[in-house]
Amino acid sequence: MLRLLALAVYTCNAIVFTPLGRSYSSTNATASADFFQRYLGAKVVPQNVSNDSSCADVISVVSHGISVTFVEDKVKPDGAIPINTAVGALADGWQMVMKREQLYSPWFDNHDGYSSEEFLVDNAAADGLEMQVYHDSETPFPLAVVRTLVPGTAWTLETAGPFPLEQAKKLERHVFADPDNCRNNSAQDNQSMPYWWKSTFAANDPAAAAEFAIAVLGATPAHSPYPWPKEPNCTVATWVNLPESTFMLHFVASAEYSTKLSLKDWAESQEKSRDLPGGVFDRQMYNALILWTEDLDQLVERLQELGTPFLALQLSTDIYAVNLDVPDNGFSIQIKSHKLTRVVPQRFDACSSSSGPSVFV
Repeated sequence: MLRLLALAVYTCNAIVFTPLGRSYSSTNATASADFFQRYLGAKVVPQNVSNDSSCADVISVVSHGISVTFVEDKVKPDGAIPINTAVGALADGWQMVMKREQLYSPWFDNHDGYSSEEFLVDNAAADGLEMQVYHDSETPFPLAVVRTLVPGTAWTLETAGPFPLEQAKKLERHVFADPDNCRNNSAQDNQSMPYWWKSTFAANDPAAAAEFAIAVLGATPAHSPYPWPKEPNCTVATWVNLPESTFMLHFVASAEYSTKLSLKDWAESQEKSRDLPGGVFDRQMYNALILWTEDLDQLVERLQELGTPFLALQLSTDIYAVNLDVPDNGFSIQIKSHKLTRVVPQRFDACSSSSGPSVFV
């Protein structure tokens, strides 16, 4: 259905989505939040997920206007491959890279892209923080790409751009060879980016993910510097822009690098256990890109037209959310708004394993 309707929806009037931030399913919310405070200067802010620690430990922070929430859930259903296994797969890959036994891990493709302006290099250097730093033809010293592990999560953080000379020198002891196999840097658009400019997903099926984003979100295709179709021993990626926005979604598969848990197995586990029509908000749906739109009714109408499953929730008195699953890939997107009338949402309860199905009006 999506393949047939993607172009038709893409040519319709755009629904504007504003990136708000992220939420992460974490095995250690305190450590996750501490990381953002220590190395991005984030400040703790009130969270509205749950104040009942028997259900979840939750910490929200704000960095440069971007809201990030870490949820250490204790009651929501999980997949056959649970969140701690995904976190462990990333940690295993990270240690292999830090020991220089491998150059990269497919799980590193779960990352958000930030500019270098807020990364506190001095704190990272003083703490001996493990980092993967590399340069390519577009980021010569003192420019750099810096990757760090977000503790307790299945995600890394990518910080890139120019660093002050003294800070750049402190990063050089962590330099690795460029891991981006087959990337044609001369083919990319190197326009100036805002502080938070992309969300990248470790994708089982990058083509299906981009197709979903185009059909459902009205995203526009962007040129990826990786070869397509895939070539042997090459990373493959699809890129899109949110409508009327420079914010990018990257769907990346680095299957040429080994991992103890394949993205295919993880995605199949998520897709098998996910039940949006049944009203189930599962534990790994806390791993979500969070967007804002002025009117969720427009989105719901589009989802009905496409036959795309979704879960509508009431988060507070005047905040509603539509939760989406990216098919064949297993990751989540949550769109919030003050307006939702086309469907009766279920009230979100962090202490309940099911919210009940959405009811159309």
